[in-house]
Amino acid sequence: MICRELEVRYVRGPAMHHDGRKPCRTSADTAAMVQPLVADTLREQFFAIYLDTRLRPIGFVRTVGVLDSVPVRPAELLGTGLLAAAKTLILVHNHPSGDVRPSPEDKRMTAQIVEAGRILGIQVLDHIILDGNGQHYSFADHGELP
Repeated sequence: MICRELEVRYVRGPAMHHDGRKPCRTSADTAAMVQPLVADTLREQFFAIYLDTRLRPIGFVRTVGVLDSVPVRPAELLGTGLLAAAKTLILVHNHPSGDVRPSPEDKRMTAQIVEAGRILGIQVLDHIILDGNGQHYSFADHGELP
């Protein structure tokens, strides 16, 4: 039997505009951190922001999709969270259309990730949708986080 060796490597990519010592306590904190990365894009982007026990960002994963969708696999997001020793995570994605209301697919995907996170011990604190113009929608703020 042949086994593959896996290596985890931290790489520098586009930085989020955030003081790493400052916790992400509100949806506005998180939206402000991600907004500059999606402000002028025509494609949907999805972010999983991993947090330590004090709610400070310790890493993130960005997935770029197409005009109106982005493929997200809960196993990959949460697997990365386990490798990063994340206690919690915040989901963020943009709607290039400018409408921040969640779609039925957004709600379904959020429920899947929240449930998988419960099983693995990583709590999903929020799912935030950005419009690229400074507006955002928070599942947690609207009481819609499963």
